[in-house]
Amino acid sequence: MQCFDGVVAKVNSDGTYDIDYDDGEKEMGVDRELIKVVGGLSSPSRGDDRYGDERSSASLRVGDKVEARYRG
Repeated sequence: MQCFDGVVAKVNSDGTYDIDYDDGEKEMGVDRELIKVVGGLSSPSRGDDRYGDERSSASLRVGDKVEARYRG
C-alpha cells in the first residue's frame, strides 16, 4: 500500500484518527497502526519509524504531520 502525507484533523474517542491529506482528500476513522509520524512529536525516543512501532501507544494530536495508508 502506498502512503500519503497529511495531518491529523481529529482524534476520535474510539482511538482512530481523521486525516486531512495534502492532496485535499480526507479520511475518517483511520487506525493508529496505519499511521506513521513524519515529524512534530516531542517523544524523546524516535523509534525506527515503522508502522506499529514502539510509539504506537503515543497519542497523536490534531495538527501532527503524518503519513497514512489511504483506505487501509
